[in-house]
Amino acid sequence: MAFQKVSLSKTFHKYTQTEPGTVLVNEGVYLGTEEGKYGIEHLFKSPNGGIIVLNKAGGLCKKLEKFASIGQKVSVTFQGKKLIPSGRFAGKECYDFDVSVDDSFTPTATTTVASTDGDITL
Repeated sequence: MAFQKVSLSKTFHKYTQTEPGTVLVNEGVYLGTEEGKYGIEHLFKSPNGGIIVLNKAGGLCKKLEKFASIGQKVSVTFQGKKLIPSGRFAGKECYDFDVSVDDSFTPTATTTVASTDGDITL
């Protein structure tokens, strides 16, 4: 049986201090969301066992909700800012992210993932 060292230390990314093209999550396991100090936070378990926290951003939330499942491997790359083309926020800037998901993932009723509050069984 193989074991991996784990950690509850969290890595936060400030989008204002992040260069476009920066990989924020590289094949991390998506743990879901939790309410943090500044609102909703997306949590990922990195391959080295640490926790990566990404703050709420509209485009990121939509992509994760639509394409990612808890327990699935996900990669997130920060693409900087872009203008919103239409809608009530048209002409305003927002943060843009590329999100890639492991398409071979199949969630099951017995999938267990680690969270910062303990294990979650799906």
